[in-house]
Amino acid sequence: EMVSQSEPAEDARFRLVWRETEKSWTPVLVAALLGLDLEVDAADEMGRPHDEGEKASAVGPPRHGRARVSGCPGTEVTVEVPTSRDLKLALSFNGLEVPLTHGYRHYRLQPAPPHDNIADEQVPGEDPPLVAQLAPLSTEEILTRLKKARREDDISPPSKRRKTQAKGAKNKTLAHALAVNDLARAMGGVRPVDRCPGAAPLRRYEFKELRGKLLEALRNFQDFFDNPQRKGVQSRRYLVLKRKVVDDAEMFRRRLTVDVPDEYRRDVIGTGNKVRERARLWSLAEKALRTFFLEGHHPEYDSLAITSDFRGSPHVDKKDTSHQYVLALGDFEGGELCVEAGEGGEKVLAVDVRNRLGRLDGRVPHWVNGWTGERFSLVFFRTGGTPTPMEPVDAHVRWMKSQSIGS
Repeated sequence: EMVSQSEPAEDARFRLVWRETEKSWTPVLVAALLGLDLEVDAADEMGRPHDEGEKASAVGPPRHGRARVSGCPGTEVTVEVPTSRDLKLALSFNGLEVPLTHGYRHYRLQPAPPHDNIADEQVPGEDPPLVAQLAPLSTEEILTRLKKARREDDISPPSKRRKTQAKGAKNKTLAHALAVNDLARAMGGVRPVDRCPGAAPLRRYEFKELRGKLLEALRNFQDFFDNPQRKGVQSRRYLVLKRKVVDDAEMFRRRLTVDVPDEYRRDVIGTGNKVRERARLWSLAEKALRTFFLEGHHPEYDSLAITSDFRGSPHVDKKDTSHQYVLALGDFEGGELCVEAGEGGEKVLAVDVRNRLGRLDGRVPHWVNGWTGERFSLVFFRTGGTPTPMEPVDAHVRWMKSQSIGS
């Protein structure tokens, strides 16, 4: 059914509200950070309305690939996009760190009525938009890839022209966002995906028993009722444990064997129970991990990230000093672990980690594709010791395949 552009139906309008924005942000920057161009109604190229533009009203939804932004300058802006798919893709940025703001700003996005529930819809196996996958890269890396992707006669990408117009931190963010969008377009908006199963457990029956205990412990894990520890990713629950948690549990056990004044005993017992719960979860996770390795061949790690409902979130783990191991548990469809692969990130590797062990290097962009159901993940990683060189993705694929032989 055709909808008149002069009188658009309410459900043809797809809007979101972005809260906690910088007052210095321009409409061009807001649109670019969502992977879109600005829909300009009588405005200059930086998105600031002329006098006549201020009196003009939008007569229809934005054109394909564009967004109409209102509320700038301010700390809360409204963004209108052409379709429900554009709205869903824009909302996939929610919670992530805004590039080059050093953790000071995050995407705080909320769909506006009547499309309030669109953010909860996921398609199993669907990736975040390519612009979100590329955003964690440095501007220098983006421009290097862009130069290779462009024709030789195109030597002045819009991102560079924008960067020379003004100075300031926001223009570095704008240059990065525009370069990411340029690269995504040059790559055709998508990357080919190779798929690989994670390593299967070598001791299947032992793993199956431990998996049941782990799932029960994760569902009842009281620390999950606290706020997520990590910003910049979409995860309802996120907790990082360090290896010393086991030592802490032993310390509290010994402390409770001595006399503790009554006025402090309740607090000590409560803290001790929480620490013991963490130590038990660490122990179960470690035992499950070891079922994927031969006796005496255990991986090195000093930290364990435990997540529930981790979604999308392309990111880089800059503090890692080696590759990481990822195990996902629960009854879900989709939810593959994805990582950049190939020369210059020309493709993506999607690893099935449901009841399987994936290995990748978190120092390159990685994320989780769409899923439905119940999904927990355990990430074993290392931040201490001497950093190891990053291996190509193919080396991790070979390891996962070799570990599954004879399982």
